[in-house]
Amino acid sequence: MPAIPVPVPAPVLSLSGLRHAYGKRPTVEGIDLALDAGTICCLLGPSGCGKTTVLRCIAGFEPLTAGSIQVEGREVSGPHVHVPPEQRRIGMVFQDYALFPHLNVERNVGFGIGRSTTERERVQQLLHTVGLESHARSYPHELSGGQQQRVALARALATQPHLLLLDEPFSNLDVELRESLAAEVRAILKASGTTAVFVTHDQNEAFAMADEIAVMHQGRIQQLASAYELYHRPNSRFVADFIGQGVFVDATVVAPQRLRLELGEVAADEPIRLADSDRVCAAGERVQVLVRPDDVVHDDASTTRAMVRHKAFRGAEILYTLELASGARVLAVVPSHHNHTLNEDMGVRLDMDHVIAFAPQG
Repeated sequence: MPAIPVPVPAPVLSLSGLRHAYGKRPTVEGIDLALDAGTICCLLGPSGCGKTTVLRCIAGFEPLTAGSIQVEGREVSGPHVHVPPEQRRIGMVFQDYALFPHLNVERNVGFGIGRSTTERERVQQLLHTVGLESHARSYPHELSGGQQQRVALARALATQPHLLLLDEPFSNLDVELRESLAAEVRAILKASGTTAVFVTHDQNEAFAMADEIAVMHQGRIQQLASAYELYHRPNSRFVADFIGQGVFVDATVVAPQRLRLELGEVAADEPIRLADSDRVCAAGERVQVLVRPDDVVHDDASTTRAMVRHKAFRGAEILYTLELASGARVLAVVPSHHNHTLNEDMGVRLDMDHVIAFAPQG
């Protein structure tokens, strides 16, 4: 008896060939993206890359120039379709939270839904989920920025949207609070099974909150992957340079799985390939390798020496900018009890697990 095929659920969100322009000026070109239920996706990129425009198109605030958007298998934007924002079953959390100052927390969360017993119970459940039960009678001006953000999140979830959109949700908060709150918001969204898309230019927020990160540049998605993949396996110079910190260092391929840098030799687990073309490098080929601060290890016994040209104290660690004998510079993260002075000579060695190579520029 043939096996009965199991139906595959449609993505909660599907973008196909999405294009947008202001007049003749294109802002987004050819965006394709599909998110399964419960996925948290971040649109990450520098200012002006088009990430907020994509979010506004999904919400229905901006019409498309071309392409289509589907939510739960239903087309909401397309060549001949534009469902109004209020009919898309999409929740939105804005940068400024947009709370009603004359309503207390409970009434802010319940705004837009009915007052039945079931719906009142949902409000109480959401207040418990976001940890604000004791503030149900408080007003927005009596809350901290982080608490206001959680009220806005609970209000957006109260209508049980198919999809939740968050526009720079932590931009108004202190830097110290952003990453911890991003982790809290992730836990809340995961507990509720919510599919979400959020926009940020802050990598730490993206790493703390997202399952998938779409790195955007000049209106296009350059790479869609997990934080780990983006950091260790970037597919372009832009992604390699944008994600994390690092410098491109000249190197020579001396064998299929071995590189020689000024800092020493590196053995790779597989044949060395160019990250942006996937071409296997030939022995003797000159390349440039991305060297991250965690690839350069402080070692007093090493014969490879570097000069301290800059240092940034970060509490438990110091980020050093080091100059090699050739004049090339690299970064190194070193425990802060190794407190070297400017222009001091220090020993270093390579400890590189991931080889990210590109063809030389210029």
